[in-house]
Amino acid sequence: MPVIFISDVSIGVCLMNIQAKTILIIIGLSLLLISGIGVISHLFILDGFISLEEKDLDATLDLAVRTIERDQQFMLTVVHDWAVWDDTYRYIQGEYPEYESVNLYDDVFEYLDLNIIVYTHRDGTVVYAGGFDAATGGEIQIPDAVYGVNSYLLSSGGDELAGLYGTEAGCLLVAARPILMSSGEGPPMGTLLFARLIDDAWVDGISSQVGVPITLDTGSPPAKVVSPDASEITGSRILWDIHGEPALTLSITLDREIYRLGLLSFRSMMAAMVILLLIISVFLYLLIRHLFLTRINTLSTEVGGIAAVPDQKGVVSVRGDDEIASLAGSINIMLHSIEEYQERVRESEAQFRMFASLAPAGILIANRQWRTIYVNERLLDILGCSGEDIPDIESLCNRIHPDGGGDHTVHSGWGSALFDAGGLPSGKRPVTVAMPDPDGQLRHLEIRTASTGDLNCLLLTDITDRKAAEEALHTAHAKLRLLSGITRHDIRNQLMALQAYLGLAREDSGDLAVSGYLGGMEKAAAAIERQIRFAEMYEDLGILAPAWQSVTAIIAMIGYDERLPIRHDCGGYLVYADPMFEKVFQNLYDNTIRYAKGAENVHIRCYEREDHLVIVCEDDGCGIPDDLKEEIFEKGFGRNTGFGLYLSRGILAITGIAIRETGVYGEGAVFEIMVPAGKFRIEKR
Repeated sequence: MPVIFISDVSIGVCLMNIQAKTILIIIGLSLLLISGIGVISHLFILDGFISLEEKDLDATLDLAVRTIERDQQFMLTVVHDWAVWDDTYRYIQGEYPEYESVNLYDDVFEYLDLNIIVYTHRDGTVVYAGGFDAATGGEIQIPDAVYGVNSYLLSSGGDELAGLYGTEAGCLLVAARPILMSSGEGPPMGTLLFARLIDDAWVDGISSQVGVPITLDTGSPPAKVVSPDASEITGSRILWDIHGEPALTLSITLDREIYRLGLLSFRSMMAAMVILLLIISVFLYLLIRHLFLTRINTLSTEVGGIAAVPDQKGVVSVRGDDEIASLAGSINIMLHSIEEYQERVRESEAQFRMFASLAPAGILIANRQWRTIYVNERLLDILGCSGEDIPDIESLCNRIHPDGGGDHTVHSGWGSALFDAGGLPSGKRPVTVAMPDPDGQLRHLEIRTASTGDLNCLLLTDITDRKAAEEALHTAHAKLRLLSGITRHDIRNQLMALQAYLGLAREDSGDLAVSGYLGGMEKAAAAIERQIRFAEMYEDLGILAPAWQSVTAIIAMIGYDERLPIRHDCGGYLVYADPMFEKVFQNLYDNTIRYAKGAENVHIRCYEREDHLVIVCEDDGCGIPDDLKEEIFEKGFGRNTGFGLYLSRGILAITGIAIRETGVYGEGAVFEIMVPAGKFRIEKR
């Protein structure tokens, strides 16, 4: 069964977090919904009741104003009846002296609810002025300002005048009309004024008609004021006098019954909403718990049970056809995939251990800190260690012999610091070191390293036998070179003697036929001499290991004739080739001198084509016929040794490099040297 690193504690914590988050989300949404409903309810319900309360206050103020206006209109009607009357018309002209005794007695003031009556002649003479206080039954003094009303009416030429009028004795409700005949004709003989004091009795009368107490004062601006305990609301209006100036401020105070009713409705609705949302939230949580959280808890418990027994196969139960059931199915698929993957990992590990046990090289695998986690048996054999004595990197480095040959950049005692500094190269370039075995004999080892980020690998190959074979081969090659050099020296000595005797023999011979034979023998001896020189030149072919060589540096080593200059542009390209790589360019240049008639320039250039590097060596001579383009690379072709291009192709073929001639006959020879991928690079500067 796949190993799943999940603990019961982590599962419980995750589920607890989901439950807590679910509860917090439900609480948050509920609070948000309550707040939203509260704001909306306040705007549309409570504010509606407040608006209704203000409308009721405005309606009451309007009723009070209309009541005062009705009282004013009644007084205007009464003054009209008295002013447009023949008796009054005759009285104001002095034609009816009994008028006062008949009409202007004290009961008239009380009956008409008046305090002041003033008759004024049209010439401004006051004919009658009477003031009466019904509360005391006595006379009152008429304010001087009252007389100005009649004068104002006469001067304005108006038909009537009614309204509030301020005096030094207080504010009055006045009504005045011109005095005319009963028919309404005749020139006005004067004016009649009725006035009523604005006192508490009058205010009480208006209040009883309105149904609520009213107050009248001066100087207070109109406003709507709520009492500190929010139990009452007061509104006011300005009452204007007959001149259009503010006279009094009418104020009415109402009990806030409408507001209290709205507030009660708002609070009741909010309480109901809170209870409803609480019920819905609990129901929603229980529903979510039943549909999701319980099933997730069951799923988590089953996964935890599977993880607790890693070697036992298991699946989680799939219930329903919703997303959680789909998740359970996906978990089963994942468990199956993990099981198959770990089975492949186990098979791969078994194969690795088998291959590692059979590998001829020693293998050491370490973590990122170069702590050893695996070694194969071959490494233990190479180091002479037991299975219990597993070496680490530092002890391995400390065993490197500083004087045992190989790469001396790796010394004893450097230990892990060498690896921390990146001292060992990557696996593409091995390091050769010497290390003593348990018997004290030096063993030559080739070390390669590789890294995958989390793991580091060390390959140790015992090359002691190969090293001995290479040294033996090197010794044999040195002896063969010595023997070959002695042999060539002896052959040259004999050839010199032979050529000398052939020259003397041809001089002493008088026979033309014999002289011809002797000349042929001299040519054969000269050919032998050239072949010996050529063999001496190429005796190291394939003996030394290939190396990276600069094309530009190789071209610079060509011994060229000043009459045939070389132009080249090969940049910093390096080619992995046999050490005799330079002989290829020397042969091509020598052939141009010998055979390219009319050649004046040699051009060598490099460019990349697909994944190859192409080195082009071309001249402007006569070129090579099409039927000879391949034949020139065969052994023995040519008028000199016959081995130049043949051996050039062989030198290049050692490292997989090809050469061909692609020029057009008559325009010059073009040799293309094609270097495959991996055998060329650009020199890093």
